[in-house]
Amino acid sequence: MKIDLTNRHAFVCGSTQGIGWGIAKRLAESGAKITLASRNEAKLAQLKSELPAGPHEYMVLDQSKVHDIEEAADRLKNLTVDILINNPGGPDPGLVHAEPWSKFEQALTQQLRCAHLL
Repeated sequence: MKIDLTNRHAFVCGSTQGIGWGIAKRLAESGAKITLASRNEAKLAQLKSELPAGPHEYMVLDQSKVHDIEEAADRLKNLTVDILINNPGGPDPGLVHAEPWSKFEQALTQQLRCAHLL
């Protein structure tokens, strides 16, 4: 199935690896303008160049830092973002019962912070 996302803007958190990167690529292939967001600026710059042609950009963002979230919100308030991929990461892969509850609380807090960007 072909989805046309031309003239749509997607903000993809946690977009330098894993599912975040996979989603960013697919959205770009469907025509969306992508703003990649992650902590690693070098990786962001590299991956931006690997996206299909478009006016893509990136933003260095550590979702565990309130200051970074506030700066991102300031930058985004004058933009139209049609798609938010709220992907801050989470507990390490493995058995759920083996992870401490604090890891899940941290992931949920980061998701809520990112959701407040828009």
